[in-house]
Amino acid sequence: MRSAINLIIFLCFTIALPAHAVVEQNKTVISSGVRPGVGGAYFRVKETLTTTCSANVIWINFDQTGTGKAAYSTVLAAHMSGRILSYLEYSTHSNGNCYLIQVEVTQ
Repeated sequence: MRSAINLIIFLCFTIALPAHAVVEQNKTVISSGVRPGVGGAYFRVKETLTTTCSANVIWINFDQTGTGKAAYSTVLAAHMSGRILSYLEYSTHSNGNCYLIQVEVTQ
């Protein structure tokens, strides 16, 4: 029984691991939003992404360190001011979801 539980836990962690990281440059944010029920935010860009993200959305997790909220503030500032995301890095997961790793906005 214990080995079955350990196997299930191992599979949960294995499935949740990102497949790989993708780097994009010069992307324009066209929509952004918050989904409080899942503790995060999301955004879409105008230009085509080099990988397929479910619903063309990149998710931002709000964690306890505040880095997710800071990242969302950066994306939101770019969206509201019409500035370009000069550097965008996100991970792709086996379920099709993409999660933000790093973002940078031009001046």
